[in-house]
Amino acid sequence: MMTPPKKQLERSRLDFFLKFANQVPAGEMEPSEEPDFLIHGSDRVIGIELTDLYLEPAPGNKPEQEIEAAHDKIIGKAEEIYIGRQLPPLDVLFSLNDHVRLIEKDIISHAETLAGLVSNNIPEPGGSVELRDCCEHITLPSILHFVRILWLDSPNETFFGKSRSAWLNTLRREDVDRVLAKKNSRYSAYKSRCDEVWLVISGDFSSTASWFDLDDRILAEKFTTPFDRLYLARHFAQQVHELQVQKPTNESSSRSKSSD
Repeated sequence: MMTPPKKQLERSRLDFFLKFANQVPAGEMEPSEEPDFLIHGSDRVIGIELTDLYLEPAPGNKPEQEIEAAHDKIIGKAEEIYIGRQLPPLDVLFSLNDHVRLIEKDIISHAETLAGLVSNNIPEPGGSVELRDCCEHITLPSILHFVRILWLDSPNETFFGKSRSAWLNTLRREDVDRVLAKKNSRYSAYKSRCDEVWLVISGDFSSTASWFDLDDRILAEKFTTPFDRLYLARHFAQQVHELQVQKPTNESSSRSKSSD
C-alpha cells in the first residue's frame, strides 16, 4: 500500500479534526505551509498546524516506526518475489519478530526466506495453512513468529500483509512536551500569516508507535506553549481533546529565541 502524498495525509488529519472537534469556526480552507492550513473565517484567520505523535522507544530499542518500515520492505519484497514465481494467488499474513536486529543489506535475504516458506506451504484451493514458531514439525526463521496462508476462491491477486500487537503505554506529559519543544520555536512564523494558530497533535492511528492509553488526568495539565489552542486527536478512539495551555513568560520566550 502506497503512502499518501504529504498534503493528502495532512488533509485527512485535518478532516478528522474538523469532524470531531468542537467550536471550529466555518470558513474557506486554504492549504498552506507554516502553518499547514488556513481557515478564513468572517472575523479572523486561524492557522492549523498538524503534527503526529510517536511514543519514544524504551532505552536501547529502535523507534517503532523504524521497525515497521523495515518490516514493510521485507514483506513487500517477499510478495514481489512470490508473484514473480507465477504461483497461485494467496492471502498471506505474517507476524514478524520485533527483536531481530535488521540491517538494510539483509532485507532481500529475509524477503527470499519468507517467499520460499510460503512457496513451500501452499494450501489446497479454498484451504489454509498456519505455521507458528512453537510448531514441532517445522523451524521458522528467527524473524518470523507466525504466518497464515490462505488460498481463497474469489481473490485473483496475491496479498502479503503483516499483523502486529503492541503494548499500550500511557501518554505522559513528557510525550506532549517533546512535541511542543519541536513546534514552539516556529510559532512566530506561523502567526505572521494568521490571527491565531492552533496546534493539532495526532496519535492513535495506523502506526503502532502512535498508540497509547489516555489517562484523563493529562487533560487537566497546563502545557506551556505560545500556540493559542492545543488539541490531541485520537484517531482509533474517534476523539479530539482540547489541552489546556499557558503562554510562556517573557523570560522563557526570550530564552527560546536566543537558542534558535
